[in-house]
Amino acid sequence: MFLPALIYQPQFLDLAFGAALAVFLVLEIIRVWRIWPLELLVHQFMSAFADHCDSDLIIVSHFSLLLGCALPIWMSSGFNDRPLTPFAGI
Repeated sequence: MFLPALIYQPQFLDLAFGAALAVFLVLEIIRVWRIWPLELLVHQFMSAFADHCDSDLIIVSHFSLLLGCALPIWMSSGFNDRPLTPFAGI
């Protein structure tokens, strides 16, 4: 799914991963700080995908999956000595 974007539009993929991370952060802030009226809806949605590694305070599964794909791409931006590095997360 990410392979064509990584090959043909890597800058757009960087932007998409950054936007997804921002959305995850906003949703987690809404859930943790219990911001009314979205708190209950966001908590129910994100708790459905939580596993045994997540605590009641912070759900990190979403972040770990996203950062697992995004960090190799972000860290290899601007470096052309190892062309296969961005593919490590995929």
